[in-house]
This record gives sequence, C-alpha cells and structure tokens, in this order.
Amino acid sequence: MLTAAIITTTPSIFSTSIGSGESLSKEVLELSRGSAIVLLAAFICFVVYQTATHDGLFEEALEFDEKSNTNASREFWRPKLTMIEALVGMVIALGFVSALAYFLVCISTPMFISFFHLFWTWVVS
Repeated sequence: MLTAAIITTTPSIFSTSIGSGESLSKEVLELSRGSAIVLLAAFICFVVYQTATHDGLFEEALEFDEKSNTNASREFWRPKLTMIEALVGMVIALGFVSALAYFLVCISTPMFISFFHLFWTWVVS
C-alpha cells in the first residue's frame, strides 16, 4: 500500500518541485506511465501469488455448502438470463458507473478544491 501511494504521488511531487514547461510535462507523463506499469506488474504478481498459494482456503466451506444443498437438481434447471438480457444489464451498469465517474472527476473535483483549498497539482497530475 505504501508503494502504491508513493508511486501515485511521485509525478505530482516531481512536477510541483521542478516547475513547468513543455519538456517537463513530457517527463512527468513518462514518469506517470512508468509508475502505472510498475503498479500493474505488482498487481499481476499479487494476483498470481494469491491464486497459487490460497486456492484451498475456502475449499472446506464449499464442500460443506455442496453437501447441504438439497435442491441442486432443481437449481440446475432453473431459468437463467439469456445472453441479450445479460448484455443489456451490463450496458446499464456501465452507464451508471460512467455517470458516477464523470460526476466524481468533472463535477465534484472543483467543489473539493475550493472547499479544502487544495492545489490543482495535487488533485490532477
């Protein structure tokens, strides 16, 4: 968590401490992209580690759940969502998530900046 926090704030600190300019913004962009690649690689390593070492963590609970399931045959034949219904649901969910992301980034950010007296370099890097 500390590594993620340091890597995420490094481009903002770098751009604030050095100044501004065309070549600096290019360097900050490269630093930001490099940080994102490092974080992505760390996350992939974490997921691989978790799946390799913790695969039997919930096995006992799943076996108990399977043994106590008395209506498994009825559950198997129960009507499920069609592909079209699932895609429509995903599009609706994506629309809600996009609207919330737009609100958080474009609408509420200026309110937080003015309310907490923040600098733009710490909010948008």
